[in-house]
Amino acid sequence: MFDPILDLFRGRAVTIPPMDGALRPNTALDECEIVVEVDAPDNLCAGGGRILFSSGRNVVALPKRGGKAAPVEQHETTVVALAASPGGIRATALDDGRIIVANGKGGKTIAPPEGYACPTALAFADETTLIVCHGSSRHRATDWVVDLMEKNSSGSVWKIDLDSGSQSCLARDLAFPNGVLVTAQGLVISEAWRHRLLRVAENGSPPRPVLSKLPGYPARIHPAADGGAWLTLFAPRNRLIEFILLEDDRVDFHVAVGQLTTKRD
Repeated sequence: MFDPILDLFRGRAVTIPPMDGALRPNTALDECEIVVEVDAPDNLCAGGGRILFSSGRNVVALPKRGGKAAPVEQHETTVVALAASPGGIRATALDDGRIIVANGKGGKTIAPPEGYACPTALAFADETTLIVCHGSSRHRATDWVVDLMEKNSSGSVWKIDLDSGSQSCLARDLAFPNGVLVTAQGLVISEAWRHRLLRVAENGSPPRPVLSKLPGYPARIHPAADGGAWLTLFAPRNRLIEFILLEDDRVDFHVAVGQLTTKRD
């Protein structure tokens, strides 16, 4: 617990939970066979009998063994989230806030709700309902570093009726929600900047933590075959960053590749 007076003399300890238990390192990824090599693969999902992922502005289908990856969609800006329903409906979120929903008969574009243009994660609750996480009301998804360093908590979770296009907010004031899992007990949301998972109900009750004090920034969640779930941590927590985030009198900062500087009044 922090004490504003004693901390002037003893300093503040930055404690990060260890990568233990299910988060312990293993060699599974190192030993996997490489199927295809592409630039910046991201946003992996399965639906419609194939595996899809994004690569920059493209949505790509995983090729058969020995084949080449070819785009199935090309967009004007970066793809930041991707989801597919069991029936083959595909939802693609772009860095400008738009969501493209497509099936075999055509597609439509869904504009973001007013004040939000930061889709970070998508999941189908059913064939006509899409759950969308918006990480921030201040920045785009690709500006996540800025949102972290500003210590924002302006993210939200929305439910979209694909038939009518109506959007309803399920939760607000979240610290960069960055993953969503649909369960029978409600939605599980990864709240990246607070290093935890939340359960979000549709009845308007406040979100409640289900897993806290993670050693990294949680992101996408996907159901596992055994009834559990796969959780990704897109980056480990860093003591230097954690120390900087304790400061409240910082007025400006600069982030560059391999460099971070701060300036005080």
